[in-house]
Parts: sequence; structure tokens; C-alpha cells
Amino acid sequence: MNRKKEISLSIPWWNIIRGSFVAGAQFTFLGSFGIVGLTIAHGWEALGVLLYLPAFIAFFAVLILLCISVVICTHSFQWARRVVCLLTYVFAAIAFGPMILLPHFVLGIFLIVGASSAKWDGGIFALILCSVLLLIPTIYWSRALSRFEKENKWLSGIWGFANKYVKNNRGAKKRLKKLIDDFSTPPPLIPEGIKRRFRRS
Repeated sequence: MNRKKEISLSIPWWNIIRGSFVAGAQFTFLGSFGIVGLTIAHGWEALGVLLYLPAFIAFFAVLILLCISVVICTHSFQWARRVVCLLTYVFAAIAFGPMILLPHFVLGIFLIVGASSAKWDGGIFALILCSVLLLIPTIYWSRALSRFEKENKWLSGIWGFANKYVKNNRGAKKRLKKLIDDFSTPPPLIPEGIKRRFRRS
């Protein structure tokens, strides 16, 4: 197996770029219905927003193309999947870390704020006493987290799932092939659902 774990498939970049601009035009077209409401509420001056439609189309097209490129990169390279897992770990730690380690954060913030504002007369003794009182539930919470990890192995389970996702080159190749098949033909400028409604009417 190749050391770089790269997946060689012909990616239709031209169809992807063209499809991104078509999707950007569709998003802009759907959003332009709000201009009618602005025109009714604020007068014909709101129609000046139409001058920015090409910029809106380009913005949505570049955004969609960037998202598709990231997905293709994660399906093609193992290092990209590692970066995705690393960023997921970082964002999850930022979002859920303060809730999981709440006593530790409270104790740390209390010590930092108290040490910067306490005076050596009597405030420092109150700081030490409150820190000891906060340290007791912190120790019990740490033991509960350690016992929960030993019983459920949730950290090792998350790590195993991420490692399996990174090294699953066969599954990544299947997902990439399906993505290439989906983008082999660019989407129509007018969606089929809207065409059918106009035909029925």
C-alpha cells in the first residue's frame, strides 16, 4: 500500500466549479425574494441591492467550492482526516471542557482572581480557607471522572473511533467515488422541482 495513503481518482474539478456557481446562483435567487419585501417596506431604494447580486453569487460559489474541496481532501488524504479529528478534539474540548471539569475551572478562576486582589492582612487567609473548601469537591469530582473512564472507556473509545476513521482508506475511497459520481454532471440552473411546478401550473 502506498505510504502516503493517497487515493487516485479523476476528480471533475470543472464540473464542481461550475456546479458551485450554479448552486450559488440558486441560493442568491432564493434570497432575492426578500428584496421584494424590502421594496414593499422601504421603497424602490431597496432594489439597489440587486447591484450586488454578482458578488453574492461569487461569495456563495466560493463558499460551496471550499466546503466541497475540504470534503474531497478528507476523502483523499490520511493527513487531512487527522487534521479534521484534531480540530474536532480542540473544539469539543473548548465547548465541553468547562462543563466536564467545572470544579477545576471554578477553583482555578477563584485562585487567580483571589490571588490578584487579596491583601496580606486577612484576605489571604480567607482565600486559603475557601480554596481548601473548593478543593474537596474537586478531588471527589476527579475521582468520579477517573472511575467513569475506567468503567466505560469513553476516551479510548473516542480515540479508537477517530483512529478507525483516519485509517479507513477503503471507506474513504468509496465516499470519494460516490462524490465524484454525484458531481459528474453539473446541476441544472433551475431545480427540477421548480420546473415541475411551473409545468403543472
